[in-house]
Amino acid sequence: MKGTLTGIGVGPGDPELLTLKAVHAIQNTKVLFYPVTRSGSKSAALQVVQEWVNPQTRLIPLLSRMTSDPEERRLQRLHQSRQISQVLDTGKDAVMIAIGDALLYSTYSYVMKDLKASGYSVKTIPGITAVSAAAAKLNAPLAEEDEKLLIWPGTDSKEELIKQLDGMTDNMALLKVSACREVLYQWLKERGVTVDFVLASQLGSREEALHQDIECLRNPDLPYMSVALLKRKESKNE
Repeated sequence: MKGTLTGIGVGPGDPELLTLKAVHAIQNTKVLFYPVTRSGSKSAALQVVQEWVNPQTRLIPLLSRMTSDPEERRLQRLHQSRQISQVLDTGKDAVMIAIGDALLYSTYSYVMKDLKASGYSVKTIPGITAVSAAAAKLNAPLAEEDEKLLIWPGTDSKEELIKQLDGMTDNMALLKVSACREVLYQWLKERGVTVDFVLASQLGSREEALHQDIECLRNPDLPYMSVALLKRKESKNE
């Protein structure tokens, strides 16, 4: 019998935002896979769950380099799937953790699909997204009544991003803002009088920061874990 992989979204960074189901799964697993951006580096996801990890649990890092090369990403995910399948083939169950929600812009989603296609059993426990956490921190509804909410990656092309920004009708959540900060800054500078803007970075950590001044986007060291919430202002004629 092969083991089962449980993917867990650990939320934006605050350990208290973990679900009870996630905590129970982490406490009981004997093998836990966690992401790192480079060999030997700290893992934000592991730091979130650290206090609930059993001392006897085997911890295995999964290298997830930040790269724009599609082939490198494909090979990286394939290697991760193989690492996990080697454990599952022994009959042991395992957990893989991911920041935010495991199925929203997460490496886990690709690993999950690879393993399922190979006949392995996979379960997923959802986590709180940075979008929801930022809205809660601000007490700002993401959408009301029949308003629309668009979630978009900042890694998209400049042309497509501007197209989506220009076409925004109600609300927009922009993830991976560090990848598009200059484009977003210029767009807001030209059209920002019609849009409310807030940027939330590293939510739930000691470095958590909230900004409403678009000048924050000029920071070349803007954290990767940043989300922008945009809301179209109502005109006086509406």
